[in-house]
Amino acid sequence: MMYEISKEAFKQRVENPLNFAFVNTSESIEGIESTEISSLKKDQNILIFSLDCQNREPSKLANKLESEGFEFVYFYEGSVEDKAFVLK
Repeated sequence: MMYEISKEAFKQRVENPLNFAFVNTSESIEGIESTEISSLKKDQNILIFSLDCQNREPSKLANKLESEGFEFVYFYEGSVEDKAFVLK
């Protein structure tokens, strides 16, 4: 299943990642370790994100992974303003 998450849900995952694998489709963000696509497991919680409002790759990649049988795919298409709470 593929789910778009809200800014608040994204913020909560960044602050408390639990068992999520993060996939960043834009520039590298200090403090968030991005997982390589090839190392993801189909039963893993995956959060695909970008903090570039022009980047629509998170939804495209989430759709692709869902079609490949990944069970828990979440995506967030953020903005530059989101860096403030990610980098603090």
